[in-house]
Order: sequence, then C-alpha cells, then structure tokens
Amino acid sequence: MSYLMALDKYVKKQSFLWIIHKNNAQIERYHQKLQKH
Repeated sequence: MSYLMALDKYVKKQSFLWIIHKNNAQIERYHQKLQKH
C-alpha cells in the first residue's frame, strides 16, 4: 500500500514538473516573439 502511495506521489510530482516545463517553453517562445518585433 505504501508503495502505491509513493508511486502516486511520484507520478503527480512528475506530471506537475512536466506542466511547469511545458508552460516555461511557451513563455520562452512568447518572449522570443516579443523580441523579434
């Protein structure tokens, strides 16, 4: 049971980090667009 809970926490943490990484990539692209103009 504790193994499943640890796995669940790990998955949630990974998906959370992935969402942050994805958002950061979008923000960087947006800044690059602003700098071109």
